[in-house]
Amino acid sequence: MGQGKDIVQMSGTSMASPHVTGVAALLKQIHPDFSASQIKALLMGGAKTIGENGKDYSVSLQGSGRVQADVSAKLKLISDVPSLSLGELGVESKKTIRRSMKIKNISADSVTVHVAFEGSSFVSVPAQDLTLGAGSAQNISVNITLDASQMNDERIREMDGWVKFTQNGQELYRIPVLAI
Repeated sequence: MGQGKDIVQMSGTSMASPHVTGVAALLKQIHPDFSASQIKALLMGGAKTIGENGKDYSVSLQGSGRVQADVSAKLKLISDVPSLSLGELGVESKKTIRRSMKIKNISADSVTVHVAFEGSSFVSVPAQDLTLGAGSAQNISVNITLDASQMNDERIREMDGWVKFTQNGQELYRIPVLAI
């Protein structure tokens, strides 16, 4: 905002809301039959991780990441579960939580993806490969193991990251994961 060299940087919800609303409207034009939940899944699934000084912000600070209209418009996958929020958990040593989701290929081509977790070293998700024909959907299970034994006596810790769906090393979709 401002003029010439007198620019004022603004951020926060008051700036993000109109941007996200605009991107949602564009996505609705591309996918007129998609529900609000599906548009939200596209917005979140095509987001970009943000951070500074080479370190990613936590999921609790950035959510799924920065909205990318161009990426969300070209997504090939969508999930009925746009995020995996595990809430506040008591973890003495290790705890595995199982979540199910439906992944749908919304492209006209068959897609084979590698599903893996990227994030906190306290979280692990077994990697798996998935092939979806054009327009098909598949239910998958994600086993999320939280390992508190490596926390160095921290009583409260965020355990977070993303389940990423990649093809030949390129990210096609993401789902944020957060546990406290």
